[in-house]
Amino acid sequence: MYRNTLAFFFCVLVHLQVLGQVATKKIKNQTNVYKETFYVLASNDTIKQGFYEKHIGRGLAEKGNYTSNIRTGVWDFFDFNGNIDLKYDYSRKVIVETTRSRQEDTVKYLIDTENGWTLTQVKRPAIVLQSPKEFGMIMQQNIRFPLEARNNGISGTVLVRFTIDENGKTSDYKVKKGIGYGCDQEAWRVIKMATESAQWLPAVYQDVPVKSEYVMPCVYKIQ
Repeated sequence: MYRNTLAFFFCVLVHLQVLGQVATKKIKNQTNVYKETFYVLASNDTIKQGFYEKHIGRGLAEKGNYTSNIRTGVWDFFDFNGNIDLKYDYSRKVIVETTRSRQEDTVKYLIDTENGWTLTQVKRPAIVLQSPKEFGMIMQQNIRFPLEARNNGISGTVLVRFTIDENGKTSDYKVKKGIGYGCDQEAWRVIKMATESAQWLPAVYQDVPVKSEYVMPCVYKIQ
């Protein structure tokens, strides 16, 4: 009886699966903000292998598959309402479906062309391979309301601009519009941290990836 109990406990704890010839085990990570469920190699629990999903708050944020720690196949990214707002195929490096770039034909973006920076329409603006819920979580966990701004009753929106080059690398972070009292520096810090760690697809102009400018807001509001 004792031996059977130990065997059962071991099976539940390890939860081994065999995917082809690869043995994996199920891992669950949970905090008060998010919950991850994924599989790793049984021989090395630092290498993700197989299905992955992440919940933020009460809803699903993203799901897909890993092969040797590399995202493969189609991944789904969800918005705050639980709807899929992006499907991306990591194996083929193509957007399968998205609601993010359904803009009016008149919307123009600042891009770097052979004639210099030009405000024009693009085939597709730069897009981040991340759930809006993920970005929101990072901002919420890391942003600090400067004491000087709080003591002076300051509220408002800081706009931070940065560029995304042809390879999806971010750089050149600057405050485009500030409200002072320490809010500008804090918005710059947190937006830089949140965006440069994410994977970006560059803007596309005339079927060619181009460097573009992206503007992101950070709202300060005294509750």
